[in-house]
Amino acid sequence: MIPMPRFRWWLILPLVLIVGLSFGLRAGYLARCTENGWTHTPIEVQGPGRASHHPERTEFLGKTSPSVQDNVVANMTDHAWFGCLAPLGEEEELTTHLAPGYPWVSGWVASWAESPDHLMRWAQCLLSGLTPIGCFYFSRRAFRSNLVGIIAGTLAAAHPFFIVNAAELSDGTAATFFLVATLALGARGSQNGGLFTAFLFGVSLGCLTFVRASLLPFALIAIVWMLWECRRFPFGWFACFLTLFGFINAVAPWSIRNYQVTGQPVPIVNSMYLHLWMGNNPLANGSQLDERTLRKALGNERLEAVLVETDQTQRYQMLATDCWDEIQDHPKATCVRRIEATLTFFLGERWLRQREFARVVKDPEVLAAMPDWLVDQIELILHVAFVVLLLLAFLGWRWSHAWRRQARIAALAMLLLPLPVILSHAESMSGPRLPLDAVLICFAAYGLVGWLPALAKKSKPPKLADLRI
Repeated sequence: MIPMPRFRWWLILPLVLIVGLSFGLRAGYLARCTENGWTHTPIEVQGPGRASHHPERTEFLGKTSPSVQDNVVANMTDHAWFGCLAPLGEEEELTTHLAPGYPWVSGWVASWAESPDHLMRWAQCLLSGLTPIGCFYFSRRAFRSNLVGIIAGTLAAAHPFFIVNAAELSDGTAATFFLVATLALGARGSQNGGLFTAFLFGVSLGCLTFVRASLLPFALIAIVWMLWECRRFPFGWFACFLTLFGFINAVAPWSIRNYQVTGQPVPIVNSMYLHLWMGNNPLANGSQLDERTLRKALGNERLEAVLVETDQTQRYQMLATDCWDEIQDHPKATCVRRIEATLTFFLGERWLRQREFARVVKDPEVLAAMPDWLVDQIELILHVAFVVLLLLAFLGWRWSHAWRRQARIAALAMLLLPLPVILSHAESMSGPRLPLDAVLICFAAYGLVGWLPALAKKSKPPKLADLRI
C-alpha cells in the first residue's frame, strides 16, 4: 500500500495560494456585485433564499406570507419564537418542519446586529473561503497524493457555484463547509483512530444535519462506517464513543426541544412525509411545489381532513397514507417522477425549463450593477464548470476504484447525499446539489491527475491484492 505522504514545509506555499485565491475571488465578488455585502446578490444559483430581493409570496385563503425562512427569521428576531406559517398550515405555529441551523443563526444575528444581512454574507464568505482547505486535506489523505490535494483545493477555490452561493442568504455554503469538514475528519479518523478527530467528526456530522436535515441518512451511515473502521485501533472503542458523543451533543438540544413541542421523538424535522408526498403526488414535477399546488394535489375532501388536524407532526404523518397509495396505484408514474427528481437534483428545475443554471436580476434601484462581461458570460462559466466537473469526477471515480478504504466516506457521500432528494423532490435551482459538488471536486482532482501520464505514476493505485478490504 502506498504510504501517506509526509507534510513537507513547501506545501505551506500552495496552501497559502489556495486560501488567497479562495478568499480573493469571494471577497471580490461580494465587493463588486453586492456593494461589499450591503445589497442583495443579483445572481442566484441555489434559489430564492432568506431576505431575497424577490421573496417568494404565497397566496391562499386571502393571506399573503413571506417565504418560510423569512417568516422564521422575523419571528426569531422579534419574539425569539421558532414559528412560521408552515406548508398546509392555516396560521403561524411553532414548527419543526424546517432544519433549524441557518434560520436560527440568522434570527440570532438579526436580534443584536445592526446590519445582519451584511454580517451573514461576510460570514458565509469566510466559511466558503475555508472549504478548499478541507478538500485539500481530504484528497491528499484519501488518494495519498499531495498533487491531488493541491488540485482539489484549487478547483474548490475557483468553483463558480461556490463563489456565487457565498453571497446568497441560504444554507448552501454552511452545508458544503460542514460536509467537507466531515470528509476530511472522517478520512483522518478512519486511518489513525485519533480520539479528538473522532469527536470532531461526530460534531461536524451533527452540525451538518442541523443545517440540512435531508443529510441525516448520510450522517447515520457515516457514523456506522466510522465505528467499523475504528475496530482496528487499540483505543478504537473510545474513538467510537467520542464520535457518538459528539454527534448526540450536537443534535440533542434541538431534539429535546422538538419533544417538548410535539410530544414525540423528532430528531431534526417532522416533515419527511410532507416532502415524500410533495414528490409523489399527481401534480409532482420533481421540484418543490408551492402552497396552492400542494393543496390542489390533495383534493377537497382530503385537504379538509388534513387541515382539521392542528398538531403539525400529526398533520404531516397523515400524508404517509396518501403517498403510499399513490405509489401503489401508479407505479409507472412514480418511476417517471423519480427520474424527474434525479434530473432536477443535478440540473435544477430552471435548467430543465429554461436551460439556465442561474437567475440574473437586473434592478439598479435595488441591486448593485454587475460587470457587463459577467452578465453576458455567467451562464457559459457555470455550464463549462458543471460539464468539466462531471466528466473529471466520473473518471476520478472510475480510476480510484482501488482506493476503497481511504476514500470510502466520499463514496458514501456520492450515494447517500442525492438519495433523499431523489425519493422526494429537488428544488428550482442547484441548492440540493451544492454540497455534492465538493465531493465531485475531490474525485475530479484525481481524474485530472490520471489524465497526465507523467504525474499519474506518482499517484498510481496499489494492486488490489495489497489492499485490506
